[in-house]
Amino acid sequence: MYTYAPASNGRVNWAHKYKNGTIKKGEGYTFKGPGRNQNYTFVGTPNDGEFNTTQINAGESYLIGNPFPSALNARKFLTDNSETISTLYFWQHVAETEASGTAGHNFGGYIGGYAAQNISMATKVKTERNKPRKLHP
Repeated sequence: MYTYAPASNGRVNWAHKYKNGTIKKGEGYTFKGPGRNQNYTFVGTPNDGEFNTTQINAGESYLIGNPFPSALNARKFLTDNSETISTLYFWQHVAETEASGTAGHNFGGYIGGYAAQNISMATKVKTERNKPRKLHP
């Protein structure tokens, strides 16, 4: 499992959490499976109420996750955080090609795209199978 620390230097900000690593409430995460069907069980206490994440500065990126057991209203989230957040990006993973010999473990083989939303508008994901899109906007 990996989280993404705030900084402006791209993909090197992924932090491996290893077996006993902890993830703060509100931090987003990603993980890679073993390359075969796998069942995952998420355990813990559902969150509620307000929470604070790590401070980010202009030009930095930070992967956040929904710590609540339900959907969030993106427009309200942007309005409530307008002093620090201007745009949300949502990755939609469509498929992957085998890149560098290991399917799904190299971002260069990902097929998908980002949807974006700001306070006044949103764009949907435009993807074309077998034409990988850049991983970062």
